Amino acid sequence: MKKKIVFWLFLFSITAIFQSCGQKETDTNIIAKNYPKIDGSTSSLPIVREIYKAIFKPEIIDGAEVWSGLPQTASKTIESYKMLINGELDLIIVPDPSEEVKTLAEEKGVELEYLPICLEALVFIVNTEIIINDISTNEIKNIYVDMQINNWSQLGDKDIKIEALTRNIDSGSYALLEKFILKGEKVHEKLNFII
Repeated sequence: MKKKIVFWLFLFSITAIFQSCGQKETDTNIIAKNYPKIDGSTSSLPIVREIYKAIFKPEIIDGAEVWSGLPQTASKTIESYKMLINGELDLIIVPDPSEEVKTLAEEKGVELEYLPICLEALVFIVNTEIIINDISTNEIKNIYVDMQINNWSQLGDKDIKIEALTRNIDSGSYALLEKFILKGEKVHEKLNFII
């Protein structure tokens, strides 16, 4: 079984050492050709860019720092997993995989190695008129799965319809919703998806 790394914590250690020692690009023996191919979720792009900046020095063009090769976009969570599984990447920085990704890795005979670097969370944004200080995981599930809760008054607030939104099913945010809230169930078919 081929093993793929989902996050490589050691790379952060290396980059911190390089930065603190003030070594130049030539001292690291890492050049564009042997630099690990890193990608990930949209939210991890700043991390991927900072790793790159810690290893490589910028070119100075017209007095400004220019980072040629600096990643400009992320492939997003699910696509990054697929690229890692297919051997196109060496490392990805992403949230936990969806069931679809786990199945794909298993079918391809790839074992994913996970190195957690932070805690994951979901943030629910509500209308500024709503003042709810506490909502349970089960109540959120009742909003997203069967729409049993569809008005804020059911949670002790104003009589305002709940307009539940979620990211597309191939996003990292949706994978977190599956992990923390849905737990094997699907969101209601009438739910609005944001792509």
